[in-house]
Amino acid sequence: MVVVILLGALVRAVWPPLIEADADGSEALVVPGSGAEIDVLRVLTAAGLPEARLALLGPLALWLSFRRRGRLVLFVVIAGALIGPINTLVKLAVDRARPAHEGTIEMAGLSFPSGHSAGAAVLAAVLVVVFWPVLGPTRRRLLVGVGIAGAVVVGYTRVALGAHFPSDVVAGWSIGVAWVLILAVVLHVWPGQWGALPVREVSGSPRDKSGRAAPDVDLISSDRIRPLLVVALCAAATVACSSPEPTVAAARTGVVPEAVELPTLSVRAPVEPVDIAADRVLAPPADPDVLGWWQEGRRPGDQHGAALLAGHTVSTGGGALERLEDLRVGDPVLVRSADAALRFEVVDVEVMSRADLTGRAETLFSQDGAARILLITCEDWDGVDWRSNVVVQATPVTR
Repeated sequence: MVVVILLGALVRAVWPPLIEADADGSEALVVPGSGAEIDVLRVLTAAGLPEARLALLGPLALWLSFRRRGRLVLFVVIAGALIGPINTLVKLAVDRARPAHEGTIEMAGLSFPSGHSAGAAVLAAVLVVVFWPVLGPTRRRLLVGVGIAGAVVVGYTRVALGAHFPSDVVAGWSIGVAWVLILAVVLHVWPGQWGALPVREVSGSPRDKSGRAAPDVDLISSDRIRPLLVVALCAAATVACSSPEPTVAAARTGVVPEAVELPTLSVRAPVEPVDIAADRVLAPPADPDVLGWWQEGRRPGDQHGAALLAGHTVSTGGGALERLEDLRVGDPVLVRSADAALRFEVVDVEVMSRADLTGRAETLFSQDGAARILLITCEDWDGVDWRSNVVVQATPVTR
């Protein structure tokens, strides 16, 4: 849980190293477009769905009930059923929008942590806790290896499909494993505790009554559980192959901005729609920590023209854009809406006099031409009025 709390805090704080690493990692691993590769990823990612947990853990709970292992049944059911609500609560607390990539699957909802990754981790951890006491050393290693591999594959698919950042996946794994371990200890089903399955001899080969080595037979090989395993695997395969077809975005349209993040400045500012006043001047929100978006103009992410975002600066210091002039070419700018996150890259930073800004307004604020966003605030307080403006231009990142 420490990993989840730490990553969540860094995401909320828009910590530049993490935000940049996430952006670079997601761009390197994402698989845009459609076709057979996307279909394979879609099948693999289904292992993290609630339906997959039900398909595998349901028969396990039934088998444990046949063996009158009530605490283990409770453990399996609670672990599989409650990881979803727990994950949702963390998502709401962190409030991170999903990545935005051209040509990737459109997905609603929040990004941190990855629910599929948490589900896959829960599935693997539950199986290890339940079956550890009844397996020999070789099969224990095999079970742990398969569980880790499955969770890693699901985590990779979430980034490859453009649904999550890498840190979302790491947090999902962490919260899933932590939840299972805590629950196992609380319910006294941790291997060796009285609620777990009986421990078989693992220091060497089991012995029969005559002292000779007995065949390596354990509960996994019993005739009673084999049919249940077959049913579970068939159900899981059905879930994977019948998961909903993804919708691929051919060209992302503009979004209504709700927040702007400047990772290199550790700034995250809410955005409100504003209009141009009667004197043809854009009036940002009175709160200097809130930016205004000109709602009659272009939206961030539109295919053409400039989307305008402006904010006040306080003469005595303060405001979301107080250090706007400290941005450098190449710095990232993230624009978030209710269900998307668009990434831009700074291409120009200028301090303009009022006269210069007025003279270049038609070109700067053009609603045609290349797609871009403009961030504007005041600069050079002379004790009476502001003498200049800082203007930052950023273009969409499409790679």
